[in-house]
Amino acid sequence: MNMNSLLSVALQMTEGEVVKNDNTAYLIYIGGNDIAETLSNDLLSFKLKTFFSKVGSVSFPGTIAMNVKAAVDNLIQNANAKRIYILTYLNVANLPTAYNQSSSPLIRWPLKKLISSVVSTYNKQLISLFNTATYQSIINVLPIGQTIDKVAQTPQFYHSVQNGLSCINQVATATNPQPNINNCNYNNNQTYFAWNNSHLTTIANQYVAYQIYYNMINSIHLKTIQSDAKEQETIKKSVSSILALR
Repeated sequence: MNMNSLLSVALQMTEGEVVKNDNTAYLIYIGGNDIAETLSNDLLSFKLKTFFSKVGSVSFPGTIAMNVKAAVDNLIQNANAKRIYILTYLNVANLPTAYNQSSSPLIRWPLKKLISSVVSTYNKQLISLFNTATYQSIINVLPIGQTIDKVAQTPQFYHSVQNGLSCINQVATATNPQPNINNCNYNNNQTYFAWNNSHLTTIANQYVAYQIYYNMINSIHLKTIQSDAKEQETIKKSVSSILALR
């Protein structure tokens, strides 16, 4: 179920119970499940037309990004939303689920490159969709995804990201992993970036929360529409490489 469908159900369930309040700030951070779904169910099943229609481009936003737009329109119309923050998505290629999708490096690296490009073009679509006169007084797009991508490359998290390690599901390639469930530390100075295959650890989420707050109070948001020509080229090449190896 996409975001707009979920929101419609929530609004119906709370109809008459929740007072419309235009002082409420809405934060929207979504996209990972839809991206994972189209990679697994469409691309790897050779449903390329469906895959490309969901991924889209800046010039022609895909279904995934358009579902976010529909949900935002729903919020504005039915919840009287006046302050909406769209958070760009993190590069899910940094999560263990992407690394562990295949044991073969020949498939793993084109897949991770593909995921990175799909997320990048999705984020650029969000900027393009909401950088219009209709939304500018209501919506800010915050560069949270780009921030957490930089965090993933810091010495604290780099080892777990590069080796597809997670806090709970210990992977054999970890060097003497001794994870503590509360802080997900191992090897004394390393911290797992992901709690499990697809969710960030507490400390990684703390970075996200701080950055959201910092961007909100300092009015740091994305307005410049960027070309995704590079991402589109990478997506096409990566798709060809992956399907040729299957």
